[in-house]
Amino acid sequence: MWGFAVIAFALIVSSFSEGEILLLLFLWNDVTIFITEIKCPTVTKSLMTPKLREQILEFHNHKRAKLASGLENNKNGKLPGAKNMYKLVGSDCFLEEFGDMLYS
Repeated sequence: MWGFAVIAFALIVSSFSEGEILLLLFLWNDVTIFITEIKCPTVTKSLMTPKLREQILEFHNHKRAKLASGLENNKNGKLPGAKNMYKLVGSDCFLEEFGDMLYS
């Protein structure tokens, strides 16, 4: 289930600061992803809905903007800002496909 994948990811990164996790997510997503529709046609057993995908995208972009602005703390102060950290405009479905694979 998706819950298992989320718990496994949380255990892996539990020792990371919030800023380090955001940086990891940024590197995972590269610079930006352009997809016109937020849906994953290859995923058959997903518990994700278009509304939930949109909420996750909005949350991610909020945190990403905070990191890009240099407002994110780490254990030594603030993380540096970023010039070219673009807003995500869609989902690449990779994690959802991975969760679907674990769920099957």
